[in-house]
Amino acid sequence: MVVKDDQLTNKASDKAPYTVLSIGRFSPEKDQITLLRAMRYSRHSDEIQLNFAGFGNLLDKFENEGNRMIEEGVLKYRPQFGFYKFEHLRELISESYLYFHGALVEVEGLSCLEALRGGVVPVIADAPLAATKDFALTPQSLFKARDARALAQKIDWWIEHPEEREDAGQRYADFSRKFAIGKSIDSLIEMYRSVLDR
Repeated sequence: MVVKDDQLTNKASDKAPYTVLSIGRFSPEKDQITLLRAMRYSRHSDEIQLNFAGFGNLLDKFENEGNRMIEEGVLKYRPQFGFYKFEHLRELISESYLYFHGALVEVEGLSCLEALRGGVVPVIADAPLAATKDFALTPQSLFKARDARALAQKIDWWIEHPEEREDAGQRYADFSRKFAIGKSIDSLIEMYRSVLDR
C-alpha cells in the first residue's frame, strides 16, 4: 500500500505528549535501553511518551528503568510496552511523532521502513554493523550508537522544530516508496539478469 499525503495522520504538534515509538524484540542488539537513558538528558523528557512495541527477556529491566524514572520525576508519562497485532501497530505508527531505531546489528530494517511509510521521522543509530543508518535523509536523523546524550539532542531538536519534522515526515514517506515489494522484486530480477549476462 502506498501512503498518500492525506493518510499521514501524525502531523507535527506542539501539544504533549510527543510519542517516540520503538519496534523490535527486547534484546541487547536492539539497544532500546539507550532510548530510556536518553530521557535523563532530554530537555523535553516530561513531554515524551515512550512506546516500545515488541517482546523479549529484557522487558523487566526496561520496565524497572521506566518506573524508576517516573518515581524520580524524569518522566511524566509511564513508558508503554506491548506486543501488538499489525493493525494496532499501524495505528501506533500513525500516532507517533518520532521513531527510534537503535539496532547495533541489522541487515534489513523492515520495522524502520514500516514507520517511514507512515510518515514518522526516524532517529537511527549510526552503528557500523547496521544497514538501517542508510535510511537517514538528514544528519538530525542519525545519532552515535549507544550515546544517550547524542540521542537526546536529536529528539529535542525534532521537538523544537515541528515544521521541519512535518516536512521530513512527508519526505520519509515518499522515500520509503522506492522499497515497495514490487520495486524490490524488479531490482532483484535485474541484478540476477546482469549476473547471468556476464
